[in-house]
Amino acid sequence: MDIIRDRGSRIGTDITARYSVGLAAALLGLSCVGFLVLGSDAFAKSNLDSAGVFSDAGVPPAVSSGSKSANKATMGLRNSEADSLSLLSTKSLAINNELALVHSKTLEANGSPAVPGGIKAQNQSKQVIDTTLKAGRMPSLPKSNPARESELLIAKKLDGGMSAVPGAKLAVAAVPASIAKSRGVDLKVGDVRLLVNLLSPNVVRVRAVKRDGAFSENPSFVIQPDAFANAFKTLGAGAGDNSSGTQADADSVNAAGFSMKDSKNEIELSNPSAQISVRVVKEPLQIIFTDREGKIVSEDLLGRPFQLSSRGFQVWKNSPIDEHYFGLGDKTGPLDRRDQAFTFWNTDAFLFQESTDPIYKSFPFMLAMRNGAAHGIFLNNTYRSFFDFNKSVRSAYSFGSEDGELDYYFFYGPDPKKVVQNYTELVGRMPLPPLFSLGYQQSRGSYFPEAKVMQIAKELRERKIPTDVIYFDGDYKQDAHPFTVNRSYFPDFARVIGNLKQLGFKSIISLDPYLAKAPGEEPYEQGIASGYFVSNPDGKPFVGQVWPGEVVFPDFTRSEVRKWWGGLHERFTKIGVRGIWDDMNEPALFKTPEKTLPLDTVHSFEGRKTDHREAHNIYGMQNTRATFEGLMDLRPNQRPFILTRSGFSGSQRYAATWTGDNTSTWNHMRLSVPQLLNLGLSGMTFAGSDIGGFNGFSGGPSPDLLTRWMQLGAFNPLFRNHSDGVTREREPWVDGPEHEAIRKHFIEERYKLLPYIYSCMEDASRTGIPLMRPMFLEFPSDPSVITNAEQYMFGPSLLVAPRIWDIPGSYVVRLPKGTWYDYWTGKKVKGDQTLSVDPSISTAPLYVKGGSVIPMQSVVQHVEETPEGPLELKVFLAGDSVEKSEHEFYFDDGDSFDYKNGKFLKIRVQTSKSGDGKLNVQTSSTGDYQLRQKQVRVSVFGFDKSVESVALDKADVIGWKFDADTQSVVLPSSDFASGKTQEVTITLKN
Repeated sequence: MDIIRDRGSRIGTDITARYSVGLAAALLGLSCVGFLVLGSDAFAKSNLDSAGVFSDAGVPPAVSSGSKSANKATMGLRNSEADSLSLLSTKSLAINNELALVHSKTLEANGSPAVPGGIKAQNQSKQVIDTTLKAGRMPSLPKSNPARESELLIAKKLDGGMSAVPGAKLAVAAVPASIAKSRGVDLKVGDVRLLVNLLSPNVVRVRAVKRDGAFSENPSFVIQPDAFANAFKTLGAGAGDNSSGTQADADSVNAAGFSMKDSKNEIELSNPSAQISVRVVKEPLQIIFTDREGKIVSEDLLGRPFQLSSRGFQVWKNSPIDEHYFGLGDKTGPLDRRDQAFTFWNTDAFLFQESTDPIYKSFPFMLAMRNGAAHGIFLNNTYRSFFDFNKSVRSAYSFGSEDGELDYYFFYGPDPKKVVQNYTELVGRMPLPPLFSLGYQQSRGSYFPEAKVMQIAKELRERKIPTDVIYFDGDYKQDAHPFTVNRSYFPDFARVIGNLKQLGFKSIISLDPYLAKAPGEEPYEQGIASGYFVSNPDGKPFVGQVWPGEVVFPDFTRSEVRKWWGGLHERFTKIGVRGIWDDMNEPALFKTPEKTLPLDTVHSFEGRKTDHREAHNIYGMQNTRATFEGLMDLRPNQRPFILTRSGFSGSQRYAATWTGDNTSTWNHMRLSVPQLLNLGLSGMTFAGSDIGGFNGFSGGPSPDLLTRWMQLGAFNPLFRNHSDGVTREREPWVDGPEHEAIRKHFIEERYKLLPYIYSCMEDASRTGIPLMRPMFLEFPSDPSVITNAEQYMFGPSLLVAPRIWDIPGSYVVRLPKGTWYDYWTGKKVKGDQTLSVDPSISTAPLYVKGGSVIPMQSVVQHVEETPEGPLELKVFLAGDSVEKSEHEFYFDDGDSFDYKNGKFLKIRVQTSKSGDGKLNVQTSSTGDYQLRQKQVRVSVFGFDKSVESVALDKADVIGWKFDADTQSVVLPSSDFASGKTQEVTITLKN
């Protein structure tokens, strides 16, 4: 109960902190606006380079709204947009470490005394700021004022779109062999060094540092070292090799076919097989990405390609008005990110709402869609960073960071799936998960003592509600200490885990990423003796406050620490615990202003000392990496299952995730859809939300809300019912027989679809394409679904359109072109139309795309139970004249890594029409795994005519049935044998 009391006090603390932070941010924002509007001597000293790259200055230059040169500098933008340029991204300004000093100089330039301290300076400039904001433009300053002189100097340099100073020239530096091999060019641009590499036919890397700086070659926790290693391997040799790196004024082609053309005012990088080319314009500097036809895909905002401050940076890109933006991982709000700005700083966002930012995870990856074509950008930077989509500048989006190297990857499709595939090749993909993790999971904070846990387990089995997982939240621990067990609640924890296993349940326990400062406890003593904990600048371990009281934090950026931490899990794996739930790993702290470790705490980064500013966003990922690698060492032939609250791009390599402490409201159920869709686009395909809502201060979800959320959750990748321990119970039966029957029905449907779901997840593990995907990923050329976040595709074949508004009456469902089928009835539905649906509480609209095949099994109570009857292959005809499709489904034992040694089965289903109009459905298989079902049954839906005859391998079939209502044919079951090919031929009546 101490934990519950702590939770209550924490709510008050969080709310107070949120308002305090908001007030501070508002004041800082005023300071930043004042700084931009008033101008500064700093601008005159900014060493603005000849090609338009902003260096040293913490902000872009202020431009007088009354000058012709300023109008030219806005590159034809509207006046309101020109004004917006002077207010660019207060987020990027707030991170500038020289802000207070420069602001003070600004005040001096305007006749105001320098005032130490940010708040006083803000107060003294408030009157000028107010005047500026009311006027909607910059005030004209006295001509004799130094700030005015600085402004005119900048405007002169900006004149004509930031043309270069006479005599300046963009130089091509000597290109070492390593750069030539990576198909790149090293440029000197003013006082900036720019490196552009063509990594694959669809991927470009852009990096920039100060002219005399060196690019970081430190090992990355994020980037896969072998990404795109074979991208150009199959190309024939080109005309030459530029490995000597001195060719600057002539075309140069290396052995991989890489071409660099250096003309008078631009350099172009391309490849014969590339889908994308890169043009680096010299004066003014601009990076332009074009497709094979030379059409611009993306380009820097003219005159503002990027800005390098003394520590951080910002990049601007042109933003066409009809371009839409997606991704960024775990962010609330609409599916489309346009007109919004986001910060990447992993935060324990208790009581988050639709406008809360940041929250638990950071995925600095965005996918843009325009006219059916897609491109994407990944910002390879772990410091606090941001993306601003038209929030500050209507015609541009920008991204940047408070520190670290300017390093981003550009991906071109044009198919959006290609963008996701390339991005996930770069940062890694989800490993094939254990089959049980795709079943229904029951959780609460917490189930205790032992009697309560067993009561829940037995109730699930007696009521025949399929379930695979039961979670143990914090109360199984002694005084909330990780790696301990509360013997009062669980006198024999091993016995509890064993009893659950006998009933077919997998046990998953929660662990936090710290250890209690508890002399005498073995893990703590080991960590102290070995120096494994994050330290203060003085070298002493940092001590913070979380659930147990005083705690210390392992430095997961060190391999030896990760190995030690992973080994600590043996005390649980040896008694049968099947998975680990890594919680609180942002990392979250109580009683600190930052709600995390102080920013000056020291991390090792595999021997390279750095501070928490760089380590914070990947701390949770390295925590789950330690857990994953530990479980792999302890159980080498058993697939780990780890659930994490925090993460960064690449976290999918180690763990699944959920959307954190949501709330029991219709609003939060609705929010979960775009959250999960954008997480999937960002690489984290194995994700879900707490079904029913974690927080339930009004008593928890209403019966209808919980039922609707269970319907939605059945078609999420992770299907977990979880809640805080102080809310009402959420088990499927809590609201009486009617609601229990509906919830049970949707859980059972989930288990019937497990062959389909598992096949989609296996595909995701190889390609990165998420199971739960936005409509545009399947229908990129259909503008009617581009921003739709109220329906989605579950795999390539199922369209889910749940009721997510607490509003009586009908709502609309948009079906793209083609033939569709009602999943529940099998009846054909015409595509390219908007339906009005009003589903009762007992159902949820679900449609099958024509041309699909859905594999299904009978209901089981858990995945180790063998399904009765045959594997059913449901074929849904596309209804076109060709009727040709191919689908492949994946099976293995669902638990081990034997599939890597050939112990898997792939069943291929091909449909086609023969010359005489007969429909052929051919099934074949490869692999050594033996399907648990001994028979297969084929059903075909969508006949416009009655069926005359059915043959199997040219022999007439006896016992087939034709359903005129659903226009379907159901064949009798046939024996299945691996490697055997069968062909069904269906002849229609004339």
